[in-house]
Amino acid sequence: MELLQGINLGVRFVVELAALFALGLWGFHRGRTVWGKYGLAMLAPLTGAGVWGFFIAPNAPVDVGPVLRLVLQVVVFGTAILCLVAIGERKWAIILGSVITVNGALLVAFNQ
Repeated sequence: MELLQGINLGVRFVVELAALFALGLWGFHRGRTVWGKYGLAMLAPLTGAGVWGFFIAPNAPVDVGPVLRLVLQVVVFGTAILCLVAIGERKWAIILGSVITVNGALLVAFNQ
């Protein structure tokens, strides 16, 4: 069981990185100039990482409580999925959303 829990935590980390990548990819596609493309490609994932680090991470400096933490997770992950849809990557949006859903259910089941 400990092996499955460890794998699930590893999948969670990869999903978090994939969400940040999706935000950056959206930023790159959305920018109109070279500076805009690279600026948004850096700003979008930095914003997501900032929200995650300050409010959602296990050792976050701001304790928002379990309900708001869940809402913020849905916002960050949902935004990443919508970003993939916005740039025409619906297949990847479905895959990311499915992995996030299964991973979240296992986090609850394993009490992680």
